[in-house]
Amino acid sequence: MKDREKVRILPGMAKKDLKAMKAISVHQEYEPETFGFHAQQAVEKSLKAWLTIRGVLYSPVHNLRYLLELLEESDSDVEDLWAFIELNPFAV
Repeated sequence: MKDREKVRILPGMAKKDLKAMKAISVHQEYEPETFGFHAQQAVEKSLKAWLTIRGVLYSPVHNLRYLLELLEESDSDVEDLWAFIELNPFAV
């Protein structure tokens, strides 16, 4: 996928994961793994779009710590985002 296409597609995909999270959360009984998966995916796709905009190359991984470290190395302010690494166990 080309960078322009990534920047166009990834945020929309992240938005779909957020929509799924909202739909799941209205049910009193749901699997936390399902909610966590969509949360991790929304963050991952958003970080990858941000990296692409910054022109930073990244490996095709699902590790939020790795993506945040790359952003930090590119002088992006990710200080408030480190808590998201707790979603790593929900990655594919």
